[in-house]
Amino acid sequence: MKRRRLLQKSVLAASLVALACAGVNVSETATAAGLTKKAPDIRVSVNGTYTFEQGAVQWDGITYLNVKEVNHIFGDAALVENASAGTFTLLYPGMKAVYTTGQRSVIVNGKKHVRDYASVKRTASGTYIALRELSDRLQGGISFNSQTRTVVLNYKERYAVGRHESTSVWVDKQNGTLYISKQGQLPQAAGQTSFKPRDLVYVTFKQLSNASLLVTISDSWGEPHLGMDYYKIIVHNGKVVREAKTSYYGFRSSASIDQAGNNLLLIDQGKLHWVRPDGVTVQSLDIGSRLGLQDVFTVEYADQDVLLIRPYTVGKLILYNMKTGTATELYKKLLTEEEQEILDTWVTSEADYPGDQLWFAKLEGNTLFFKHRVLLRSEEKVLRYTLE
Repeated sequence: MKRRRLLQKSVLAASLVALACAGVNVSETATAAGLTKKAPDIRVSVNGTYTFEQGAVQWDGITYLNVKEVNHIFGDAALVENASAGTFTLLYPGMKAVYTTGQRSVIVNGKKHVRDYASVKRTASGTYIALRELSDRLQGGISFNSQTRTVVLNYKERYAVGRHESTSVWVDKQNGTLYISKQGQLPQAAGQTSFKPRDLVYVTFKQLSNASLLVTISDSWGEPHLGMDYYKIIVHNGKVVREAKTSYYGFRSSASIDQAGNNLLLIDQGKLHWVRPDGVTVQSLDIGSRLGLQDVFTVEYADQDVLLIRPYTVGKLILYNMKTGTATELYKKLLTEEEQEILDTWVTSEADYPGDQLWFAKLEGNTLFFKHRVLLRSEEKVLRYTLE
Protein backbone atom coordinates (compact mmCIF):
# COMPACT_ATOMS: atom_id res chain seq x y z
CA MET A 1 0.00 0.00 0.00
CA LYS A 2 2.80 2.38 0.93
CA ARG A 3 4.67 1.59 -2.31
CA ARG A 4 1.41 2.18 -4.25
CA ARG A 5 0.99 5.69 -2.74
CA LEU A 6 4.62 6.51 -3.57
CA LEU A 7 4.05 5.33 -7.12
CA GLN A 8 0.90 7.46 -7.44
CA LYS A 9 2.74 10.55 -6.20
CA SER A 10 5.62 9.86 -8.62
CA VAL A 11 3.17 9.66 -11.51
CA LEU A 12 1.50 12.92 -10.41
CA ALA A 13 4.85 14.65 -10.06
CA ALA A 14 5.89 13.53 -13.52
CA SER A 15 2.59 14.77 -14.91
CA LEU A 16 3.10 18.17 -13.32
CA VAL A 17 6.56 18.47 -14.84
CA ALA A 18 5.03 17.77 -18.24
CA LEU A 19 2.33 20.36 -17.62
CA ALA A 20 4.92 22.94 -16.61
CA CYS A 21 6.78 22.36 -19.86
CA ALA A 22 3.48 22.95 -21.67
CA GLY A 23 2.99 26.32 -19.93
CA VAL A 24 0.25 25.28 -17.48
CA ASN A 25 0.17 26.96 -14.03
CA VAL A 26 1.70 24.20 -11.93
CA SER A 27 1.04 25.79 -8.54
CA GLU A 28 -2.72 25.90 -9.15
CA THR A 29 -2.72 22.37 -10.56
CA ALA A 30 -0.68 21.12 -7.64
CA THR A 31 -3.07 22.67 -5.17
CA ALA A 32 -6.01 21.08 -6.92
CA ALA A 33 -4.24 17.71 -6.98
CA GLY A 34 -3.56 17.83 -3.26
CA LEU A 35 0.28 17.83 -3.41
CA THR A 36 0.48 21.10 -1.50
CA LYS A 37 -0.70 21.36 2.06
CA LYS A 38 -4.36 22.35 2.27
CA ALA A 39 -4.99 25.21 4.67
CA PRO A 40 -7.28 24.32 7.58
CA ASP A 41 -10.85 25.57 7.38
CA ILE A 42 -11.38 29.04 8.83
CA ARG A 43 -14.60 30.48 10.20
CA VAL A 44 -15.28 34.21 10.12
CA SER A 45 -17.54 35.91 12.65
CA VAL A 46 -18.73 39.42 11.80
CA ASN A 47 -19.91 41.65 14.65
CA GLY A 48 -20.81 38.56 16.65
CA THR A 49 -23.98 37.99 14.65
CA TYR A 50 -23.02 36.72 11.21
CA THR A 51 -20.76 33.71 10.77
CA PHE A 52 -19.77 31.92 7.60
CA GLU A 53 -17.55 28.90 7.12
CA GLN A 54 -16.82 29.11 3.42
CA GLY A 55 -14.95 31.75 1.48
CA ALA A 56 -12.03 32.15 3.92
CA VAL A 57 -8.68 30.33 3.90
CA GLN A 58 -5.33 30.76 5.61
CA TRP A 59 -1.81 30.78 4.18
CA ASP A 60 1.27 31.29 6.34
CA GLY A 61 -0.89 32.50 9.21
CA ILE A 62 -2.64 35.13 7.05
CA THR A 63 -6.40 34.86 6.62
CA TYR A 64 -7.69 35.54 3.13
CA LEU A 65 -11.25 36.25 2.10
CA ASN A 66 -12.80 35.32 -1.22
CA VAL A 67 -13.31 38.58 -3.12
CA LYS A 68 -16.96 37.64 -3.69
CA GLU A 69 -17.59 38.05 0.05
CA VAL A 70 -16.02 41.50 0.41
CA ASN A 71 -19.08 43.59 -0.43
CA HIS A 72 -21.23 41.44 1.89
CA ILE A 73 -18.99 42.08 4.89
CA PHE A 74 -17.65 45.57 4.13
CA GLY A 75 -20.90 46.88 2.70
CA ASP A 76 -19.80 50.51 2.38
CA ALA A 77 -16.63 49.75 0.41
CA ALA A 78 -16.39 49.05 -3.31
CA LEU A 79 -13.95 46.42 -4.60
CA VAL A 80 -13.57 46.62 -8.38
CA GLU A 81 -11.66 44.11 -10.52
CA ASN A 82 -9.70 44.91 -13.66
CA ALA A 83 -9.26 41.39 -15.04
CA SER A 84 -7.08 42.41 -17.98
CA ALA A 85 -4.60 44.22 -15.71
CA GLY A 86 -4.78 41.64 -12.92
CA THR A 87 -5.64 44.32 -10.35
CA PHE A 88 -8.29 45.03 -7.74
CA THR A 89 -9.19 48.56 -6.64
CA LEU A 90 -10.65 49.19 -3.18
CA LEU A 91 -12.66 52.43 -3.07
CA TYR A 92 -13.80 54.17 0.09
CA PRO A 93 -14.43 57.85 0.91
CA GLY A 94 -11.02 59.52 0.89
CA MET A 95 -9.19 56.32 -0.13
CA LYS A 96 -8.23 54.41 -3.25
CA ALA A 97 -6.06 51.29 -2.88
CA VAL A 98 -4.85 49.32 -5.90
CA TYR A 99 -3.69 45.71 -5.51
CA THR A 100 -1.91 43.58 -8.09
CA THR A 101 -2.50 39.85 -7.81
CA GLY A 102 0.46 38.05 -6.22
CA GLN A 103 2.41 41.20 -5.33
CA ARG A 104 3.26 42.56 -1.89
CA SER A 105 3.03 46.19 -2.88
CA VAL A 106 -0.17 48.25 -2.75
CA ILE A 107 -0.73 51.75 -4.12
CA VAL A 108 -2.77 53.84 -1.67
CA ASN A 109 -3.84 57.31 -2.86
CA GLY A 110 -0.96 57.27 -5.31
CA LYS A 111 1.73 56.18 -2.82
CA LYS A 112 3.40 52.77 -2.79
CA HIS A 113 3.30 50.65 0.36
CA VAL A 114 4.94 47.24 0.79
CA ARG A 115 3.47 44.47 2.93
CA ASP A 116 5.31 41.33 4.09
CA TYR A 117 2.70 39.23 2.28
CA ALA A 118 0.78 39.36 -0.99
CA SER A 119 -2.55 41.11 -0.42
CA VAL A 120 -4.30 39.30 -3.28
CA LYS A 121 -3.83 35.66 -4.26
CA ARG A 122 -5.40 33.69 -7.06
CA THR A 123 -5.89 29.92 -6.83
CA ALA A 124 -7.82 27.26 -8.68
CA SER A 125 -10.69 27.75 -6.23
CA GLY A 126 -10.93 31.53 -6.60
CA THR A 127 -9.33 34.88 -5.87
CA TYR A 128 -8.67 35.94 -2.29
CA ILE A 129 -7.73 39.17 -0.54
CA ALA A 130 -6.09 39.45 2.88
CA LEU A 131 -8.69 40.16 5.56
CA ARG A 132 -6.14 42.05 7.66
CA GLU A 133 -5.48 44.38 4.74
CA LEU A 134 -9.18 45.16 4.38
CA SER A 135 -9.62 45.64 8.12
CA ASP A 136 -6.65 48.01 8.36
CA ARG A 137 -7.70 50.12 5.38
CA LEU A 138 -11.34 50.31 6.47
CA GLN A 139 -10.64 50.73 10.20
CA GLY A 140 -12.17 47.50 11.42
CA GLY A 141 -11.17 45.46 14.46
CA ILE A 142 -9.86 41.95 13.91
CA SER A 143 -8.66 39.08 16.14
CA PHE A 144 -8.16 35.32 15.86
CA ASN A 145 -9.46 32.61 18.18
CA SER A 146 -7.00 29.75 17.67
CA GLN A 147 -9.09 27.23 19.61
CA THR A 148 -12.15 27.56 17.38
CA ARG A 149 -10.12 28.69 14.34
CA THR A 150 -12.41 31.69 14.05
CA VAL A 151 -11.49 35.14 12.81
CA VAL A 152 -13.49 37.68 14.80
CA LEU A 153 -14.19 40.85 12.82
CA ASN A 154 -15.85 43.95 14.26
CA TYR A 155 -16.85 46.41 11.59
CA LYS A 156 -19.33 49.27 11.63
CA GLU A 157 -20.50 50.67 8.32
CA ARG A 158 -20.14 54.44 8.40
CA TYR A 159 -21.65 55.10 4.99
CA ALA A 160 -24.65 54.16 2.89
CA VAL A 161 -23.53 53.46 -0.66
CA GLY A 162 -25.05 53.03 -4.10
CA ARG A 163 -23.18 51.48 -7.02
CA HIS A 164 -23.94 51.26 -10.72
CA GLU A 165 -21.47 50.29 -13.40
CA SER A 166 -18.34 52.43 -12.85
CA THR A 167 -19.89 55.00 -10.49
CA SER A 168 -20.26 54.79 -6.70
CA VAL A 169 -21.98 57.27 -4.37
CA TRP A 170 -21.58 57.34 -0.58
CA VAL A 171 -23.35 59.36 2.10
CA ASP A 172 -21.89 59.70 5.60
CA LYS A 173 -24.43 58.53 8.18
CA GLN A 174 -22.97 60.88 10.79
CA ASN A 175 -22.77 64.22 9.01
CA GLY A 176 -24.52 63.79 5.65
CA THR A 177 -21.44 64.40 3.49
CA LEU A 178 -21.81 63.01 -0.03
CA TYR A 179 -18.88 61.33 -1.84
CA ILE A 180 -18.64 60.29 -5.48
CA SER A 181 -16.26 58.10 -7.48
CA LYS A 182 -16.39 57.68 -11.26
CA GLN A 183 -14.33 55.32 -13.40
CA GLY A 184 -12.50 53.95 -10.37
CA GLN A 185 -11.13 57.32 -9.28
CA LEU A 186 -10.47 58.40 -5.68
CA PRO A 187 -13.85 59.16 -4.04
CA GLN A 188 -14.21 62.90 -3.55
CA ALA A 189 -16.48 64.89 -1.25
CA ALA A 190 -19.29 66.55 -3.23
CA GLY A 191 -20.67 68.51 -0.30
CA GLN A 192 -22.87 68.45 2.76
CA THR A 193 -26.51 67.32 2.77
CA SER A 194 -29.25 67.45 5.40
CA PHE A 195 -29.46 63.64 5.50
CA LYS A 196 -30.05 62.15 8.95
CA PRO A 197 -30.57 58.37 8.97
CA ARG A 198 -33.39 56.69 10.86
CA ASP A 199 -33.14 53.01 9.92
CA LEU A 200 -32.82 51.21 6.56
CA VAL A 201 -31.00 53.43 4.09
CA TYR A 202 -30.68 52.92 0.32
CA VAL A 203 -28.77 55.07 -2.16
CA THR A 204 -29.61 55.18 -5.86
CA PHE A 205 -28.70 57.68 -8.55
CA LYS A 206 -29.44 58.69 -12.13
CA GLN A 207 -26.78 60.02 -14.49
CA LEU A 208 -28.37 63.10 -16.10
CA SER A 209 -25.35 64.12 -18.17
CA ASN A 210 -21.57 63.99 -17.97
CA ALA A 211 -21.75 66.87 -15.50
CA SER A 212 -24.93 66.16 -13.51
CA LEU A 213 -26.21 63.41 -11.23
CA LEU A 214 -29.51 63.00 -9.36
CA VAL A 215 -28.98 61.11 -6.10
CA THR A 216 -31.92 59.63 -4.17
CA ILE A 217 -31.48 58.58 -0.55
CA SER A 218 -34.40 56.48 0.72
CA ASP A 219 -34.73 55.86 4.45
CA SER A 220 -37.34 53.34 5.59
CA TRP A 221 -38.24 53.66 9.27
CA GLY A 222 -40.85 52.92 11.93
CA GLU A 223 -42.54 49.67 12.80
CA PRO A 224 -43.17 47.83 10.59
CA HIS A 225 -41.24 50.24 8.36
CA LEU A 226 -44.25 52.22 7.19
CA GLY A 227 -42.31 55.48 7.21
CA MET A 228 -40.20 56.65 4.27
CA ASP A 229 -37.96 59.70 3.94
CA TYR A 230 -36.73 60.71 0.49
CA TYR A 231 -33.77 63.01 -0.06
CA LYS A 232 -33.30 64.17 -3.65
CA ILE A 233 -29.87 65.67 -4.28
CA ILE A 234 -28.58 67.26 -7.48
CA VAL A 235 -24.82 67.06 -8.02
CA HIS A 236 -23.37 69.27 -10.78
CA ASN A 237 -19.69 69.36 -11.72
CA GLY A 238 -18.91 67.23 -8.67
CA LYS A 239 -20.68 69.52 -6.17
CA VAL A 240 -24.02 69.38 -4.36
CA VAL A 241 -26.06 72.26 -5.80
CA ARG A 242 -29.62 71.48 -4.67
CA GLU A 243 -31.54 69.12 -2.42
CA ALA A 244 -35.09 68.48 -1.23
CA LYS A 245 -36.74 66.19 1.29
CA THR A 246 -40.20 64.75 1.74
CA SER A 247 -41.60 62.15 4.14
CA TYR A 248 -44.45 59.66 4.00
CA TYR A 249 -46.03 57.33 6.51
CA GLY A 250 -48.57 54.66 5.69
CA PHE A 251 -49.46 51.69 3.51
CA ARG A 252 -49.74 53.39 0.13
CA SER A 253 -47.16 53.81 -2.60
CA SER A 254 -44.84 56.80 -2.27
CA ALA A 255 -43.42 56.39 -5.79
CA SER A 256 -43.22 59.62 -7.74
CA ILE A 257 -41.78 60.72 -11.09
CA ASP A 258 -38.66 62.85 -10.80
CA GLN A 259 -38.39 64.40 -14.25
CA ALA A 260 -40.59 66.47 -16.57
CA GLY A 261 -39.01 67.24 -19.93
CA ASN A 262 -35.53 68.63 -19.33
CA ASN A 263 -36.28 69.60 -15.75
CA LEU A 264 -36.13 67.63 -12.52
CA LEU A 265 -39.11 67.52 -10.17
CA LEU A 266 -38.20 67.97 -6.52
CA ILE A 267 -40.88 67.54 -3.86
CA ASP A 268 -39.94 69.51 -0.77
CA GLN A 269 -42.72 68.67 1.72
CA GLY A 270 -45.71 70.71 0.46
CA LYS A 271 -43.91 72.37 -2.45
CA LEU A 272 -42.97 71.21 -5.93
CA HIS A 273 -39.94 72.61 -7.75
CA TRP A 274 -38.94 72.37 -11.41
CA VAL A 275 -35.14 72.44 -11.37
CA ARG A 276 -32.53 72.31 -14.13
CA PRO A 277 -29.76 69.68 -13.90
CA ASP A 278 -27.35 72.45 -12.85
CA GLY A 279 -29.49 73.21 -9.78
CA VAL A 280 -31.19 76.38 -11.04
CA THR A 281 -34.90 76.58 -10.15
CA VAL A 282 -37.16 77.18 -13.15
CA GLN A 283 -40.51 77.17 -11.36
CA SER A 284 -41.99 76.46 -7.94
CA LEU A 285 -45.52 75.65 -6.89
CA ASP A 286 -46.84 75.63 -3.33
CA ILE A 287 -49.21 72.70 -3.72
CA GLY A 288 -50.40 72.90 -0.13
CA SER A 289 -51.50 76.53 -0.46
CA ARG A 290 -52.86 76.31 -4.01
CA LEU A 291 -54.98 73.24 -3.37
CA GLY A 292 -55.61 73.67 0.33
CA LEU A 293 -53.91 70.35 1.07
CA GLN A 294 -52.80 69.36 4.55
CA ASP A 295 -51.24 66.22 3.12
CA VAL A 296 -48.02 65.24 1.39
CA PHE A 297 -48.37 64.10 -2.20
CA THR A 298 -46.80 62.22 -5.08
CA VAL A 299 -46.49 63.35 -8.71
CA GLU A 300 -47.66 61.00 -11.47
CA TYR A 301 -47.41 63.27 -14.53
CA ALA A 302 -46.27 66.80 -15.34
CA ASP A 303 -45.87 69.00 -18.40
CA GLN A 304 -46.23 72.71 -19.15
CA ASP A 305 -50.03 72.47 -19.12
CA VAL A 306 -51.13 69.88 -16.58
CA LEU A 307 -50.00 68.29 -13.37
CA LEU A 308 -51.28 65.03 -11.87
CA ILE A 309 -50.74 64.72 -8.14
CA ARG A 310 -52.00 62.24 -5.58
CA PRO A 311 -52.46 63.33 -1.95
CA TYR A 312 -50.90 60.50 0.01
CA THR A 313 -53.50 59.88 2.70
CA VAL A 314 -56.70 60.15 0.62
CA GLY A 315 -55.16 58.56 -2.48
CA LYS A 316 -57.42 60.41 -4.95
CA LEU A 317 -55.80 61.72 -8.11
CA ILE A 318 -56.01 65.48 -8.72
CA LEU A 319 -55.61 67.20 -12.08
CA TYR A 320 -54.10 70.67 -11.75
CA ASN A 321 -54.35 73.00 -14.74
CA MET A 322 -51.11 74.97 -14.87
CA LYS A 323 -52.63 77.71 -17.04
CA THR A 324 -55.87 78.37 -15.17
CA GLY A 325 -54.76 77.33 -11.68
CA THR A 326 -57.82 75.13 -11.22
CA ALA A 327 -57.86 71.68 -9.62
CA THR A 328 -60.12 68.73 -10.43
CA GLU A 329 -60.63 65.59 -8.36
CA LEU A 330 -60.72 63.02 -11.14
CA TYR A 331 -62.65 60.35 -9.25
CA LYS A 332 -65.66 62.67 -9.29
CA LYS A 333 -65.44 62.93 -13.08
CA LEU A 334 -64.53 59.37 -14.03
CA LEU A 335 -65.93 56.95 -11.44
CA THR A 336 -69.52 55.82 -11.13
CA GLU A 337 -71.76 57.28 -8.44
CA GLU A 338 -71.59 53.98 -6.60
CA GLU A 339 -67.78 54.06 -6.54
CA GLN A 340 -67.76 57.70 -5.47
CA GLU A 341 -70.00 56.87 -2.54
CA ILE A 342 -67.74 53.96 -1.56
CA LEU A 343 -64.71 56.25 -1.49
CA ASP A 344 -66.48 59.08 0.31
CA THR A 345 -67.60 56.78 3.14
CA TRP A 346 -64.46 54.63 3.47
CA VAL A 347 -62.17 55.64 6.34
CA THR A 348 -58.84 56.56 4.75
CA SER A 349 -56.81 55.41 7.75
CA GLU A 350 -57.91 51.79 7.34
CA ALA A 351 -55.23 49.47 5.97
CA ASP A 352 -57.43 48.20 3.13
CA TYR A 353 -58.55 51.66 1.96
CA PRO A 354 -58.05 51.41 -1.83
CA GLY A 355 -57.89 54.99 -3.03
CA ASP A 356 -59.48 55.76 -6.39
CA GLN A 357 -57.64 52.96 -8.24
CA LEU A 358 -56.85 55.37 -11.08
CA TRP A 359 -53.44 55.20 -12.74
CA PHE A 360 -52.24 57.54 -15.47
CA ALA A 361 -51.46 55.68 -18.70
CA LYS A 362 -50.81 58.26 -21.44
CA LEU A 363 -51.71 61.62 -22.96
CA GLU A 364 -52.85 61.83 -26.57
CA GLY A 365 -53.68 65.30 -27.80
CA ASN A 366 -56.02 66.76 -25.19
CA THR A 367 -57.12 63.41 -23.82
CA LEU A 368 -55.73 61.75 -20.71
CA PHE A 369 -56.01 57.96 -20.48
CA PHE A 370 -56.22 56.15 -17.15
CA LYS A 371 -56.25 52.52 -16.11
CA HIS A 372 -58.89 51.79 -13.50
CA ARG A 373 -59.76 48.79 -11.36
CA VAL A 374 -63.43 48.96 -10.39
CA LEU A 375 -63.76 49.27 -6.62
CA LEU A 376 -64.62 46.03 -4.82
CA ARG A 377 -64.43 44.11 -8.11
CA SER A 378 -61.72 42.54 -10.26
CA GLU A 379 -62.90 44.31 -13.42
CA GLU A 380 -60.41 46.64 -15.14
CA LYS A 381 -61.21 49.52 -17.48
CA VAL A 382 -59.56 52.27 -19.49
CA LEU A 383 -61.05 55.69 -18.71
CA ARG A 384 -60.59 58.95 -20.61
CA TYR A 385 -60.63 62.58 -19.56
CA THR A 386 -60.51 65.38 -22.13
CA LEU A 387 -58.91 68.65 -21.13
CA GLU A 388 -61.02 71.75 -21.60
